[in-house]
Amino acid sequence: MHESLRELPLNLKEAIDWLFIVSRSGAIFRLAAYVRGVLVDSNPTEPRQHYISNLNAKVKEALSQWPLAETSEFQKILKLYEPTHNDSKVAKCLGLDDDEEKNVNPMVKYEVTPWQVERYLNNCVKHFKGLLRRIMKPGHYRSSYSKWANWRSDCEYDPQECANLFISVLPLVHASLELLYEYCSHWNYRGQMITDTRENHLGSYFEALGFDPKEDFKEGVDGGDAAESLMFARWDFLERMRMLCGFWVYY
Repeated sequence: MHESLRELPLNLKEAIDWLFIVSRSGAIFRLAAYVRGVLVDSNPTEPRQHYISNLNAKVKEALSQWPLAETSEFQKILKLYEPTHNDSKVAKCLGLDDDEEKNVNPMVKYEVTPWQVERYLNNCVKHFKGLLRRIMKPGHYRSSYSKWANWRSDCEYDPQECANLFISVLPLVHASLELLYEYCSHWNYRGQMITDTRENHLGSYFEALGFDPKEDFKEGVDGGDAAESLMFARWDFLERMRMLCGFWVYY
């Protein structure tokens, strides 16, 4: 369990938990303002580039030690996480072509306001809550962060660091949501139970993203049911997420 919001989320479940705590702390607008500040910064400083590069290294190292790291399901997710992979959802998130990684302009500018970012993040919270209500047993939600973790104690004295941390995991969130929606809505998986964690079965993908399907998921919920709750993770929603992580060329 993570003790602080300054500890990096390492999968989709932990990223959702992190954002829930920020929301409960009443700090979504604070987070949005600093995320927006990164987007419109036309001259990223060397310390920030160095910080983000270090975060990237920490994420990859921690992911490689995840208990499910050797499963085929997790390997598929890791490949989506690599900007150099041919089918990379992260490359899409970064706006890169296959051979363009080294030449992309890092100074992406968007005419975006803090209120627009806040609205998007609040929508993320709403959609994630809807998904969890659909798939999880009542009373079985367990946060991967301590009850003592909150914005005031962990982030208020350095909100930029928490914003950078959040942005650093957006490519993983993007890849994970796109993968889940694709699999849950695919005809091969729509009839599978999300509690089935056998290899290459639907529950194993949820498991690889940090969930505990056997313990926490409702019985009788299949891929089609989950797909209905993941319909938000389509082009327009993911396009806005790409907007938030599109500058992130140092990943």
